[in-house]
Parts: sequence; structure tokens; C-alpha cells
Amino acid sequence: MPQLLPYALPSLLGMLICLGIATQVALRRQGPAWRQLACLGLAVAWWCGTEILWVLLPDADLRRCVAQWQYLGVTPTPVLWLQAVLAYTGRRRWQHGRRAVLLWIIPLATLLLVATNPGHGLVWQAIEPIAGQPTAHIVYGQWYAVHASYSYALVLLATTLIVARFSASPLYRVPMLIVLLGPLAVVGANLAYLLWAERMRLDPTPFGFALAFAALSWSVVRHNLFELVPMARGLAVECLQDGVMVLSADRRVVDLNPAARQLLGLTVGHRLGRPLQELLPGLQSLGPAQPTEVSVGAGGPLLEARITHVTDGEGRVEGSVLMLRDITEARAARERLLQAKEHLAQLNQELERLAHVDALTGLANRRRLMHKLDEEIRHAREQGRPLTVLLADLDHFKQVNDRLGHLVGDRVLALAGRSLAELVRPEDEPARYGGEEFAVLFPGTDLQAAANLAARMQRELRELAHVDDTGARFTVTWSMGLATLDAIDASAQDLLTRADQALYHTKHSGRDGLSLYQTPPPPDAPIRRVL
Repeated sequence: MPQLLPYALPSLLGMLICLGIATQVALRRQGPAWRQLACLGLAVAWWCGTEILWVLLPDADLRRCVAQWQYLGVTPTPVLWLQAVLAYTGRRRWQHGRRAVLLWIIPLATLLLVATNPGHGLVWQAIEPIAGQPTAHIVYGQWYAVHASYSYALVLLATTLIVARFSASPLYRVPMLIVLLGPLAVVGANLAYLLWAERMRLDPTPFGFALAFAALSWSVVRHNLFELVPMARGLAVECLQDGVMVLSADRRVVDLNPAARQLLGLTVGHRLGRPLQELLPGLQSLGPAQPTEVSVGAGGPLLEARITHVTDGEGRVEGSVLMLRDITEARAARERLLQAKEHLAQLNQELERLAHVDALTGLANRRRLMHKLDEEIRHAREQGRPLTVLLADLDHFKQVNDRLGHLVGDRVLALAGRSLAELVRPEDEPARYGGEEFAVLFPGTDLQAAANLAARMQRELRELAHVDDTGARFTVTWSMGLATLDAIDASAQDLLTRADQALYHTKHSGRDGLSLYQTPPPPDAPIRRVL
């Protein structure tokens, strides 16, 4: 009837919103309670849809039939709301098995009694629709009080559980208000209709559902309601692996979590109110934002302690929260890391040394020599000082190897290297140039001064007593060549080439001596043998 259409609008709005919520939740499938919420939306949508038929149908018998079918949405709604809350709050034991069956006993009994109500009248004794109005005169039976009481109890229990969960964090105040006011609006509207049905022209319960599910829909989109599960802060503190101690203003222990008890070696029943200094004697002074390390007894763990003051609205300190973290293993790992780094640095130094040192003689190798020579050439030219290079070669060394063996030859080279290192000055750089050939850099030394040093070295090295495998002693003579840095030298190789030419001049002129490559070269010959 057209005049009744406005009365159907609240139910239509509630049905559409509930179907929208059910569809959205089912498609997103997020959160632990999405299945229960989807079913709840469908149940309430059925409730509101049958209410539309009740309002619009003109025939009294049809309206009575619709009233029976309406219970398919009425009876499961409180149970589904409770199961959604139980799933959301983690109480999954009531979702399966016997406990879940217990929740459905009264709703299923109600549905059975509604279907057979004409034979016993336990749910309602009479429903007399008022012609031309969306209301009816209803006389409820004895079972209806059981059904209503059970439904209200479930809604109240579910709302209490979820409000308690949301109250665990102040960040969830808006969702808490929604889940509190939504069920209250539905229950209030339904209860008002049951008490004053004769005075009300319309059942306001669908309108209450429309408001509740509209708010629920907004909160699902805006606050991810039923997807993010707030955790009780007290439970979070209890599960922390770091120790948490609550202290009074005079630093007495008010409370502490299990991790703190374990770190301090305390039992569950230990006496509260003990001074902090008694539990942690090593904690003399501790200020905010100032971490302090403290040991728990002899051989106990090493803790890092941080304190945060708890103040009132006027900034007065009412207590403190002390955080304790076991850093024993971290400190040990740090010490091991430092030791490993130190060992690695030593190995790197050794590798660096080996990369620049000749293993047989202990002198710098050719690579080190060339690097050092480049440096000394640069310094000599920057500072305008001389630089002289000596190349020295053991005479007839191949015969030593062939006649006495390579092991004896290696011993000769090793002794020659040690002796050469002892004969040079601290600023000089001796090196093994290759094979039986050696080199010495004389920084800041001109050709004549270097010749005097080389002559002394040549005499000392020639007198070295070498020993073969039979114990027989023998000596080895040396051929040497000297050259000094010249302004026309383009590279270190130019200087080495002249020193090498001086060395071969010594070899070709009878060995066992010293030759100088003079710069600038005299008109007759650039190389002169001095020994």
C-alpha cells in the first residue's frame, strides 16, 4: 500500500547496508572474524528484508507467515555477533566442537518452536496485524522470554568482550565507541518496541540496524575495524623479552614483568616494595636517556638499564619505568668481533708485508723496491736532494748452485740478505732485485758518498763465510754498479738502467768490484770503475 512505503524505508536502508557490509567483508577476507561478520550481515539483511514484506503486505495471513520466516534472521544474529567477537578477540575454543554447539541450542530450539508455533503458542499466542498500519497486536508466549533474554545476554557479553579488548589501547577509542553504541542502538530499539509496541506505529529495530551497520561500515573502511586486533598493553609487557620494572618515586619496586624476574633471579612470590639499590647494588646513579651497564651479582648477566620518569599533569615525577636488557651475549659477541677484527688487521699487515718482502732474504722484493724508488724520486725532485741506486750481483752464483746445490745457494742468498740489511743505514732501502741480484736505495746521498758506502759493503760481503753441506767454508765475491738521479731521467727505469750498465761494466772488467755511472758523463767514458 502506497501510504506504508515510508515505513519500509528504514528496513530497506538497513538491508542494503548489511548486504554491502557482508559483500565487502567476504571479498576482502581480512581479519580473524570475516566469516562470522559476513554471515551476520546476511542474517540482519534477511531480518530487515522480511520486515519490508511485513510492512507492505496487506493480507494478515501473509504477514503472519512472514513473521515466522523473519526468525531465520532474528535467532542467529546474537550468536553470530558473539562468535565474531570471540574470533576477533582470540577465544577460538568457542568456535568449534561442543562449545560452539551449546551456543546454538536455544536459537535452534526457537526456530523449531516458531515453525510449530500454531500447535502450542510458546513463541507467540496471537499476532493480529492492524489493517492499514505497519504494526500488529502481539501476545508473546512463554518461550519468547527465554529467547529474548538469551539474545540480549549474548549481545551484552559480546559487546563487553570487544569493548574490553579495544580499551587495551587509547588508539582504539573510536572503534570502541562504534562497537559499543551500535549494539546498544539495536537492543534499545528492539527493547523499546517490545515494551511499547501498542504505542509505536513501526518496529524501530531495522532502523537501529541501519545506524549500527552504517557506523560499522565506516569504521571498517576508515579504521580497518576487525582487521587490526588491538593487544592488551599489560599482556604485551608480560611477553616482552626485556625486563620492565615499575618504580615508585623513592625508587622502590612496585611491579615487574617475568623477564625482569628472570634477569634478577627472583621468584614469582618475591616481596614487592624492595629498594632498587637492594636488587641492583651496582646501579648507583641512573638518569633518563642515560643507559647504564650493571652486573647482577657475581657471574650474573650484564644488563643495560634505561629509566623513564612517569610524571603527572604538572610535571611532577610520580615514579619511573626501568627497562633492563641482557647484553651479556651482545658484549661477548662484540669482544669476539673486536678480537676478530684485530686478528684480521694483523693478518692483513702480514699479507701486506709478504706482498712486499722477499721470503728467502727478508728484504724488500722488486715490487716494493719499484714503489719505494718512485717515492724517493718524487721526494728528491721536490726537495732538490740527490738519490743514488746500487745494483749488486753475486759473482759466479750459477756455479754455486750447480756445484754445491740449490739449497746451499739459497743459504748463500739468505745470509747475503741478512748481512746487507745490517750494513745499510736506517734511511736506506735494501731489496732483492731478482735471482742473485740485489739493490740498495741511498736517499739524500750523492754519487761519491754512496760509493764510499758501497765500497765498505763490498768488502764486508766479500768476507762472509758460507758453508756447504760438508761443512767446508767458502766465500763469494760481489760486482756492484752505482748511478745517481739525473734531471733528464723520465722514470725510475732510466735510473735503474744506468745502475745496471755500471754493474755490467764491473762484470765485464773482471768482476769483484764497483763501478760508477757518472752524470753528466765525462767526454771519454760515462762509467768509471773505482774498485
